Amino acid sequence: MHRKLEQLRLWVNERFDNRVTRLGTLFAVLTVTVGSAALISANNLLFLIVSALLATLLISGVINRLMLTGLEMEFLLPEHVSARMPGTARIVVRNHKSWLPSFSLLLEPRGQSGFTNSLYFPFLPGRSLEEQQVAILFPKRGKYTENNFRFSTRFPFGFAERRTSVSLKGEVLVYPNLDKKPGFEDLAAELLGDTAVRDRGRGTEFHSLRPYQHGEGARHLDWKGTAHTGELQVREFTREQHQLIEIVLDTQAVEQLEWFDWAVEYAAWLAMEMSSRGWPVRFRCGATDISVPSKGTVYDILKFLADVEIRLATPIHPDEIRSIAIVFTARPAVMEAAGWQGARFIGLDNRISPRPASPAATR
Repeated sequence: MHRKLEQLRLWVNERFDNRVTRLGTLFAVLTVTVGSAALISANNLLFLIVSALLATLLISGVINRLMLTGLEMEFLLPEHVSARMPGTARIVVRNHKSWLPSFSLLLEPRGQSGFTNSLYFPFLPGRSLEEQQVAILFPKRGKYTENNFRFSTRFPFGFAERRTSVSLKGEVLVYPNLDKKPGFEDLAAELLGDTAVRDRGRGTEFHSLRPYQHGEGARHLDWKGTAHTGELQVREFTREQHQLIEIVLDTQAVEQLEWFDWAVEYAAWLAMEMSSRGWPVRFRCGATDISVPSKGTVYDILKFLADVEIRLATPIHPDEIRSIAIVFTARPAVMEAAGWQGARFIGLDNRISPRPASPAATR
């Protein structure tokens, strides 16, 4: 019985803008009691008291309603938001009433807005605004469209709590979690060692001699080579180049939703980690092909991964671009048969396949 009454109370509170408080209930009981005594006794003093009580209720209701008129709010999120990673957003509340202030405002989140704490505004003058920073936290990646909030106030006497709901239009795209991944830091370090290749450029280690070109400085002229050939010769040095890291995500993982979300998060972290270190990254998933930094940014990869879902897909085939490949798949045998023999596979056991002994690891 108690549970049914509680459910009824919640249903009423959700559907009506006004909720009578315990103090309001006591005041109403007092008003009815004094009114009944006045009718029974025909005492003019009691009638005056009842009139004052009713006037107080009326004034309280009018002022209570005015506190929520003319209010406007903005919810300003950061440009990049990741799941399960605390962030900071800004709440801006404006009072558009010309002269009347609003008192004792409580702002509460509704639905999955990412904003979990309530804000209290004791005083908001007319034609003014107040801005506060709030902590946000989204539980999982994806698109969030339920930006709902609720203003409420019990001003002036606390007899009733008047509420109004605010729905903000817009869509929040939450990236996969980008916290450090256990076991994958070793993989990243190993990849960093594998991707350094040597080429001509500015460095410290001698590479070769070449003929002098008009306009070059004399700093790197090689006089011994010049004397030997009879022409001006310039020393060239080696430079470090970063080989392409190719991340492949296979979306065919039927009945493996938990593993797929895990794979998406690890692919996102790996792309961000390698890109932040200055390594070129290529991401492939189905028809999506994003190369960083030549044809996009790492945030293009994260935006795609924020909303990617399991779906049936034909195996992705490697092309002729030289890279070190990491393949996230629930069917490694199928992907290997598609041509990824030299890749690192990360499958349903969440383990990284051993480093291939042959140079086939680099395609």
